[in-house]
Amino acid sequence: MSKLLIVTGSAVMAVSALAALAAIITGTSQWLGLMAPFSPHLPPQSLVVGGLFLGVPIIASGWAMIWFGGWMRNHR
Repeated sequence: MSKLLIVTGSAVMAVSALAALAAIITGTSQWLGLMAPFSPHLPPQSLVVGGLFLGVPIIASGWAMIWFGGWMRNHR
């Protein structure tokens, strides 16, 4: 069970970090005008803020799963 929690937590952290990074890169490129031919459907600031403030708690929950898996392994 502890290995499953550690692997699942790692997967949650990796996927949410990639999604947050993609939102931050997209928002920053729109903000700097690198995607000028495309009309943004969302304001670029909301993509950057959403990537940071929505991604960080999900990454923290993945870290908590990893921590709890390690705790379960050490306290059998």
